[in-house]
Amino acid sequence: MCRINRAVGAFFFGSTSLLADIIKTDAYRGLTGENLQAVLQEAGYRAELTEDSVGDPLIRTGLDGSNVNIWFYNCVDGTWNNIRFIVGLDLRNGTTLEKVNDFNEGWIIATATMDDENDPWI
Repeated sequence: MCRINRAVGAFFFGSTSLLADIIKTDAYRGLTGENLQAVLQEAGYRAELTEDSVGDPLIRTGLDGSNVNIWFYNCVDGTWNNIRFIVGLDLRNGTTLEKVNDFNEGWIIATATMDDENDPWI
């Protein structure tokens, strides 16, 4: 989980500083899929903009060799006020509840769960 901690931190804080530049502008009224896609691409990340099952924006990107989905929530006037990064890690032997709990105790901005194969989702 240590590698995961570093990767999540690097991705989140790297993206956050770029997002902060968008938010500082007077024109900021929320994010669009296109805004976030451009920010991620400028930072060197792959960023495929698509839609989820109900037509909301969904960005598929990567983090340390793992696929990451970015979901958009709370739409107001065509912009999105909340986003959620989700990555599922397919581990050969899964993980343990203890490791998931340790991760959750160490992060305020991220939470981990386990799927039915004991693989972590962050």
